[in-house]
Amino acid sequence: MLTKIRGFVKKYYKNQMLRGLILSLSIIVTLFLAVDLVEYLSWSSVLARTIIFYSFIAFVTGVFVYYVIIPFFKILHIGDTISNEDAALIIGRHFPEVSDRLLNVLQLKNQVRELSGKREMDLLIAGIEQKSAALTPVPFKNVIKLKENKKYLRYFIPPVIIIFMIMIISPAFIIGPSTRIVHHSAYFEKPLPYQLTILNSKLETLQHEDFTLKVKITGEEVPDGVSVTDGIYVYRMAELKPGLYEYTFKDLNNDIWFQLKTDDYLSEKYKIKVFPKPVIFSFDVKLTYPAYLKKKTDIIQNSGDIIVPEGSQITWTIYTKDARHVIFKKGDQKIILNSGNGNSFTYSTKANSNFYYTLMAENQFVKNSDSLNFSVQVIKDQYPAIEVNQAQDESLFGNLYFTGVISDDYGFHSLKFFYKKEDQENTNWKQQSISFNPDIPKQSFSHAFLTHELGLKPGESMSYFFEVRDNDAINGYKKARSPILYLYLPDVSEIENKLAEKSEQVKRKIKETLDELDKINREIDEKQKDLFDKKELTWADKQQLAELLNKQLAIEKNLQKLNRLNNQIDDLENLVNEEKSRQLQEKTDRLDQMFNDLADKKYEQQLEKMKKELDKINKDKLKKLLDNLKEKNDDLKTSLDQNLELYKQYEFQKQLEETINRLDSLADRQNDLAKETKGKKNSDKNQAIEKQDKISKNFEQIKKNLDEAEKLNNELEEPFEFNADTSEMKAIDMQLDDASNNLEQGKSKKASQNQSQAGSKMKQMAKNLSMMMQSAMQARMGEDAEKIKKILDNLIDLSFKLERVMGDVSATSKNDPKYPENIEKIKQINDDFQIVHDSLLAISKRQIMIQPFVVKETEKIKTHLNKATSQMQDRKTGPALSHQQYAMTSINNLALMLSESLDKMQMSMQMSGNKPGQQCKTPGQGQMPSLQQLSQMQGKLNKSMKPGAKSQGAKGEDGINGNSEKLARMAAMQSEIRKRLQEYIDQMKNNQGTGNSLNDLIKEMEKTEKDIINRKISQETLERQNRIEVRLLQSEKAQMEREKERKRESKEGKNVGKSNKKFIFEDVNKPKTKTEEIILTVPIEMSPYYNELLSKYKYKFIREHGN
Repeated sequence: MLTKIRGFVKKYYKNQMLRGLILSLSIIVTLFLAVDLVEYLSWSSVLARTIIFYSFIAFVTGVFVYYVIIPFFKILHIGDTISNEDAALIIGRHFPEVSDRLLNVLQLKNQVRELSGKREMDLLIAGIEQKSAALTPVPFKNVIKLKENKKYLRYFIPPVIIIFMIMIISPAFIIGPSTRIVHHSAYFEKPLPYQLTILNSKLETLQHEDFTLKVKITGEEVPDGVSVTDGIYVYRMAELKPGLYEYTFKDLNNDIWFQLKTDDYLSEKYKIKVFPKPVIFSFDVKLTYPAYLKKKTDIIQNSGDIIVPEGSQITWTIYTKDARHVIFKKGDQKIILNSGNGNSFTYSTKANSNFYYTLMAENQFVKNSDSLNFSVQVIKDQYPAIEVNQAQDESLFGNLYFTGVISDDYGFHSLKFFYKKEDQENTNWKQQSISFNPDIPKQSFSHAFLTHELGLKPGESMSYFFEVRDNDAINGYKKARSPILYLYLPDVSEIENKLAEKSEQVKRKIKETLDELDKINREIDEKQKDLFDKKELTWADKQQLAELLNKQLAIEKNLQKLNRLNNQIDDLENLVNEEKSRQLQEKTDRLDQMFNDLADKKYEQQLEKMKKELDKINKDKLKKLLDNLKEKNDDLKTSLDQNLELYKQYEFQKQLEETINRLDSLADRQNDLAKETKGKKNSDKNQAIEKQDKISKNFEQIKKNLDEAEKLNNELEEPFEFNADTSEMKAIDMQLDDASNNLEQGKSKKASQNQSQAGSKMKQMAKNLSMMMQSAMQARMGEDAEKIKKILDNLIDLSFKLERVMGDVSATSKNDPKYPENIEKIKQINDDFQIVHDSLLAISKRQIMIQPFVVKETEKIKTHLNKATSQMQDRKTGPALSHQQYAMTSINNLALMLSESLDKMQMSMQMSGNKPGQQCKTPGQGQMPSLQQLSQMQGKLNKSMKPGAKSQGAKGEDGINGNSEKLARMAAMQSEIRKRLQEYIDQMKNNQGTGNSLNDLIKEMEKTEKDIINRKISQETLERQNRIEVRLLQSEKAQMEREKERKRESKEGKNVGKSNKKFIFEDVNKPKTKTEEIILTVPIEMSPYYNELLSKYKYKFIREHGN
């Protein structure tokens, strides 16, 4: 039953869809005819046609959806459809026999679903089956008859027939309007009696260009004029001739629409298409210079003509508009640049030569547009230039000095000096780099060299030149060279002659300076006498003083020349390059320092300042100035006297030492020749005779050198005990003559014997001369050491006498009748010290160990004693005591300095050997202080300190801390141990040993000395002393084991040089105070310098005088 109802519903909607299709087509065709008629009659505008078109489409769509689409969806059961009850009603109305029965059956089925009782449900089902059986024969589908829809064709067929007839009779009636409506957005012109024709073949142009529109009018009736309109404004076209018009659009930037307009006509819209024109509106040029120029990168804007250094990297960044690519023409080369970033194009090239280039922008519309032409000018890197001026010091062979100028356009990479020996043609050039500023294009330079530093020996020659390279890395650092120059170095004999000449100049200059100092001092004395009776200075006095200062300045200039002369002698000796003994090298270094100390730059500046302030000087200041000048001159005279005598000693020792070395070398040559003669045949006789004659001549020169040495010795104030054995020389001469005669006679065997004997005698003579010289030196040093010991004794006596006088002066009133006795005591001390001064001055001329500042310290003592005497005569006790205190301090300083000098002399004697005449085989390496002795001394000191462990301390009056005398002994002894230990460490280092492990003991000993001096001996001090003793014993044992394990090797010549200079001047460079206590009375804190001073003084006193 339900299936039949669903079939009815489906056919029901098919019927509705068929009827809707006929009706909708009828409506559409009828509406089309109406719209077409309206358009045909009205010739609507674009807007009207657009409205008509979209309205027609909307209406047709709505009708079709309502009549066709919706029924179709319902056939597919999409959306709401009629219910079964509604279908039953429709069927019941169509079939009377069915009436309401079908509806009742559907209602009963609905009731079955609602019942829950089984009996009632069975009764309803039976009723439904009975009624359904009665309705089964009825055909429900027959209710719907599709053919009934034919009646609706009467609405569709008439309009279709009308359209068909119009298409046959006048198709334009249908086609024209419908075409205009379909193309509603297009403009359709209404037919006119005339025709407007645009003569331009293309309505196209480029941006920012003008476009001229040309129009031609043809027809029977021609309008009065033609205008152009853009929809807003109307522009009248210019008439060129009847029927021909034109209008120019100016500077078109974008596409433009226009219409031609007459009084009764408005044409369709035309479009002038404006193509973008490729334009280069700016560009940047980035200049990256070569790295060696050290210039920052430049960026030039909108300037294409550029000038750059060679090797610069040029980068163009071109900014365009509407360009697809840019053409970069470089000469005949064409480069197409494509954009990688919007409208910017980049091209880079390295500029190595001049070139022209062109820039053009192109796109798909424009080819060969306007071009920009520029040029690049490249500045080539120029070659560097060098100019060299040479100056040679005629007084010094082989010392060359150069000045020069180097120039380049940008800068430099290197400046070098090349040289090589002439006998080494096949070897490579050696080079030295010369300092310069790489960034200054033009600059001067200087260079100097000593030939011995370059390995050039006397008699050899060398060639040399300078080379400069610029910083042009691109072209491989271009270079320029100076001409090759040559240098010949004189032989040894010429250099020795020059040395002798320079030495004479030094001695002559010293003597001249001494004479000039005497004259100046006499003038100072006369001036002082002249000023005695004057109250004020006159203009003449000041002029005389100015002349005196000029003479004093001239003295300073002479001292500087003297120092330069000495340096020139050193340079000449370096050319000869003969090895010196340790003693001679030490003298050389000391003399160099002494000559260097003569010239005082500060003093020269003070003299210059005095000259400028002469107008302000008064009598008192002048008196003080003259005193200072005379005091300075006296010191200078003393130094010059010492320098002169020591220089003479140096000359003698050097001459003798060189002669001994040459004699020894000649002996070796003679022995070698003896061996050659023994094995040669008679055919080699002439060569042997020639060699023997050369040796004989060399021996004659050695005898002359010995005579010269004796002459130099005799020039000394106190000549050395030195006399060459003439019998040895005669014996050697005899053997040499016999050897020559036997060689001429062809007696090789006898000649060889004579040569061998001559060589042996030469060896023995060299040894005897060396022993004689060494013995003389040792004897002289021993004598002087004894004298210095006596001077030290006298200084200690004078110090105590002065201390007692100071006590007497302090305790005596200036009105006391005993006061003159104190004056006499001071005078007596002064007289006694004058003897010490004279003795020390004499020794200073014999021993180079006595430094000039030691002698100068005696001058201070004399000055303070004289001032103390003068102050006491004026009854000025306070100032007198002050000068006495200063004098005593200087005496103590002098004692310390002499003690240092004496130690060095003794060390030098030990290093030269214990036996007189025995030359040291290892210069610079003497006997080390014994660790065994040091440990024994430390043990004794520790025992003497033990009772102090239970004392009351620094403040107690009893015990060791209260015994000043015992403390003084211990402090002096600890200082001496520390000093010897330091010497041991220094010697270990000089012998390439390892003494660093003992350095901490030095610090520990210094702490002990401080505790002793400050009366602070405690248990901690004693424990420290025990540790020191243990460490010394361990080091002694380790040293003995090392001696057993290895054999010491000779280290000859290791210490030759100037390494000991800093020890010579160590004490004089330390700060000195003006007062110092001699006897330890109260515990005081003192600096290390005065700790050492005090301990050494007490040690010397105790050693010489006992308790």
